[in-house]
Amino acid sequence: MELLMDIYNGSAEARDADIDRIDKITSQFTRFESKRIQFEDDVAATKRELREKIEEAEREVEAGTKALSLQRKRIERLEADRREMTELQEQKEMECEEGRRRIEEYKEESSKEVEQIDEVEARRMKEVPRLKKKIALCANITGITWKYEDENKRAGVVAIPERKEVRRFSFDPLLYDDYDMANKLWDCMDGKI
Repeated sequence: MELLMDIYNGSAEARDADIDRIDKITSQFTRFESKRIQFEDDVAATKRELREKIEEAEREVEAGTKALSLQRKRIERLEADRREMTELQEQKEMECEEGRRRIEEYKEESSKEVEQIDEVEARRMKEVPRLKKKIALCANITGITWKYEDENKRAGVVAIPERKEVRRFSFDPLLYDDYDMANKLWDCMDGKI
């Protein structure tokens, strides 16, 4: 029975680990999506800023308020800014594309993880009838009916047909190792406890 409990506990931990992995992937996906939206906002702001600078330069040229040499320097400066912003925009677009590619990879990975989880769950569901049969057989042979309400105790009832008795038992697994607990159960089944 202890072996069956260990197998069950191991499966739950594996499922929890899979769920944690999916949660991490989902969290990473959310962060990438947030960065992509922020990037698009930054690009739009950069474009607006660039347009405003160009319009300002055009108004100054039309108004003729400054000398031609000052206007040319300003235009050159604005052009340099535009080139820098264009390069920055291209860089950000490449980063955004890389982010989209990663998102797709994470989606595929997440899909595979979900499929694996579904397969594990299907296998577990197939094993339930077999485990129930084993537990019923063990209960029939030993006369032990287990109580699963308290996870911190190994408790149940032992039927002793020869004496027409029913005895309750409860052991703390922290106080007894497997060997001692098995001996206590045998003593209980023999009517010694």
